[in-house]
Amino acid sequence: FLGGVEVVRRPPDPASFLDVVLVSRADMEEKTSAMADLVNRIGETEIQSDYQLHLKDQEWADKLKKLKDEMEAARSASESRFEALRRKKEQAELEAVEKGQS
Repeated sequence: FLGGVEVVRRPPDPASFLDVVLVSRADMEEKTSAMADLVNRIGETEIQSDYQLHLKDQEWADKLKKLKDEMEAARSASESRFEALRRKKEQAELEAVEKGQS
């Protein structure tokens, strides 16, 4: 009796145990340990992958910097050459004007 209501306990339906499997504690501990090892391996693999990606990024950044430096040096050399040719042209024009006036 529970508060004026009779409670009848029925045995559990055997069909409700169809999805229950008994596993030994040793098997569970073994599977848990194996799963923990796999999780650790995943973590280590992620770290290694991130490190390799960082190395590749650094390698490409170094190559890009080298190319930029080379291009800047080539631009500077071309600019110097252009200025030298411009001065030479101006000097030749002045000489031509002077020859024309004499």
